[in-house]
Amino acid sequence: MQRIFLFAILASLIFASCGRMGTNKDSTTTQDVAMVEVGFNEIQKITEDALKENEPGNVFEVLYGSGVVVSVDPPFPDMTFPKVLTIDFGDGVADLLGNIRTGSIEIQATGLYRDEGAVLTTTPNNYTLNGYLIEGVKTVTNNGINAEGNTNFDISIVDGKVTDPDGEFATWNSERNKEWIVGESTTFLSDGIPGILDDAYSLTGSASGVNRNGLNFTMDIIDPLIVSLDCKWIKQGVLEINPDGVDTRSLDYGDGECDNQATISVGDWSYTFNMW
Repeated sequence: MQRIFLFAILASLIFASCGRMGTNKDSTTTQDVAMVEVGFNEIQKITEDALKENEPGNVFEVLYGSGVVVSVDPPFPDMTFPKVLTIDFGDGVADLLGNIRTGSIEIQATGLYRDEGAVLTTTPNNYTLNGYLIEGVKTVTNNGINAEGNTNFDISIVDGKVTDPDGEFATWNSERNKEWIVGESTTFLSDGIPGILDDAYSLTGSASGVNRNGLNFTMDIIDPLIVSLDCKWIKQGVLEINPDGVDTRSLDYGDGECDNQATISVGDWSYTFNMW
């Protein structure tokens, strides 16, 4: 009887250990974080492009494809603020990189993107990027020039949600700080499209959310994320992700190359996957 009891205890420990190992190697949360990061960084790019210049329609026609409709109230060249900008992709518009967007994005702005103190509040409406539905409210505040001589922004996302084409979704709330590290001196008016695509940013901060399986998680940026407007993916940086009940894992976006690969690591185990 004693042997049977000891065997039962040993078996339960083995199964529990195997179950935890399987859970630790599950990449759902990390891939969901990557999915949400891509979705909301992409919305941020659209917000920036809409308010860097006084005539956003000229920029959008080239960057985001013919068929996108940009409306501004009150319209430029009137520089009265606040303004409401609506960017409408209708039933589908393809951009220079082959991305397809549908729906619309509304931006409420108290000033231009470059204006110190400007607050930009962005809300997507039935907006999809390559079949992924993106929801939530993103607010960007221009803090002015920092000690390094670069414009600095605070960014918050409230009630963020990204739903994949199969109907599975992850939710997201975050607080970030962003530094404009490259391309601030160039504009569409001075350099054309290269004056926009040369922009790059460094992001720090933290977030929390729920993955597609209902598991809560927190996330911290431990190596700043590098995002540039000439690349649809995050180019560099490392996140530390803590799902409830399992070991901490990291998400590494690479060494600065523009590619869709990222690597998940948990202890000695790692896995490289392609971002959407």
